[in-house]
Amino acid sequence: MTVQEFAEQQAARAAVRRAAIQSIEEHDDGRSFTVTVTLGLNGGQASGRAVAASGDAARSALTAHATLEAVERFTEGRSGFRLVDIGEAQAGGVDIALAVVADPGVPDHPLVGSAFRNPADPLAATAAAVLDAVNRRAALSF
Repeated sequence: MTVQEFAEQQAARAAVRRAAIQSIEEHDDGRSFTVTVTLGLNGGQASGRAVAASGDAARSALTAHATLEAVERFTEGRSGFRLVDIGEAQAGGVDIALAVVADPGVPDHPLVGSAFRNPADPLAATAAAVLDAVNRRAALSF
């Protein structure tokens, strides 16, 4: 690889924009609980939605699934990412949201993402951890 090719490759990587969380909405009608996550990228938007029975609603898991659905919409169904697990940890006195996502392109190496968990907005940390995981696929372009 020449210096010029390396510089062009680095510039291309820097130009890759990452999806950002625009909103997370929750709705509980007494029968079902719905989380809708809207992502923005390059001036576009995509929303994902996950629903569960009200009594069964695990808000963080629904948020993770809704985030992956929004990613799937941006990629027009080509990403194939699948949620493996979500969790929480503490390091250095800080609460952290964790997400493990399977990438069908590299099945033996799941993607792991993390985000600081603000107790006032724990769902945002879950969505951010999912995005952190999928954004680890540097070649991923929406």
